[in-house]
Amino acid sequence: MKDVLITGAGGTLGEFTAQQLRADGYGVTGVRSSRVSGATAVEEDHSESISVNLLDDDAVETIVDFLARKEIKIHALVHLARSKSNLAGPLSGREAWLREFQLAAYLPFRLALALNREHNLDRVVIGSSIYGLVAQNPAMYPSEEMLNPHYGAAKAAAIQVARDLAVRLAPTCQVNSISWGGISSGMSSAVDEAYSARNPSGKMLSLDDALGAIRFLLSPNSAGMTGHNLVVDGGWTAW
Repeated sequence: MKDVLITGAGGTLGEFTAQQLRADGYGVTGVRSSRVSGATAVEEDHSESISVNLLDDDAVETIVDFLARKEIKIHALVHLARSKSNLAGPLSGREAWLREFQLAAYLPFRLALALNREHNLDRVVIGSSIYGLVAQNPAMYPSEEMLNPHYGAAKAAAIQVARDLAVRLAPTCQVNSISWGGISSGMSSAVDEAYSARNPSGKMLSLDDALGAIRFLLSPNSAGMTGHNLVVDGGWTAW
């Protein structure tokens, strides 16, 4: 099995993905987001993990240096890092917009290039969202403060970054993005019910639903795919 670097490994989806890929036999190095500059190694289930402020200018170099010190050879990157603190509603300021774009688009672009240079990647998976494809429906949310246009704009940029990387890293590395619909573990019950009522599948995604797309894109079954945005949304964008 291959060794995978997962950013956002401290989040709900990232932690679940790391656990399940380890169970599948992958070697997993997790990158946890930190608000403190520098890097801290974390022992986690007898596997490697590092805590890094991903907004630092030298975050990519910190991760690459950590891998070199630990003599870890990475074959695939799964980028899931995000920060809910950036999402303060439609009046979020300039810095929140810039931080959101940095995590969603700039960071995976730089990290994928650096890892490919040092490790010869063969897979990159970049997490995006249905809100990189369609707008949030205001009627679904109990408060306007839950509407974050910069989140959708950054996730649209992430899809384009995946396309660009797919061309740059071809033919030896496949790069794809995933646009997930709402995942039930991360929403309030009111939003869960409103989303489910408007979705053709009648429900939000489970963590297993979200993981299935990652497993597929890391596997030999996706050998013919690169530069593709895989939509996993229970039919949300079908109407």
